[in-house]
Amino acid sequence: MNTITVFGNLTKDPKRTETKTVAVTRFTVADNYGSGEKRGVNFWNVTAFGGSGDAINKYLKAGDPIIVSGTLKTNQYTDKDGNKREYTEINMNDFAFVPHERKAEAKAEAPAPDENPFA
Repeated sequence: MNTITVFGNLTKDPKRTETKTVAVTRFTVADNYGSGEKRGVNFWNVTAFGGSGDAINKYLKAGDPIIVSGTLKTNQYTDKDGNKREYTEINMNDFAFVPHERKAEAKAEAPAPDENPFA
């Protein structure tokens, strides 16, 4: 089964583009791992399609927390020097807004969930 769930923060504002058939939103999520001297950061490139990506683009900006679930996909390309390269990204299937306090100049306020499943 190829599934990953990441809880982290956007490293920069999401970027939305359109193809002939669907809107595509790309963003990067950073998450911390380990502790003490063995602490590090993962950077996950995420691709979201359609309405989910539109919501992320509208309500989130750099530094905002998010939970992302999806599948890992490895892509290949040839760089300008003719070397074959690979990169892995998350093709998002689902996401969740994470409540937080935002500093000044916020984007539109994220909608409140209809009900809290953890209450």
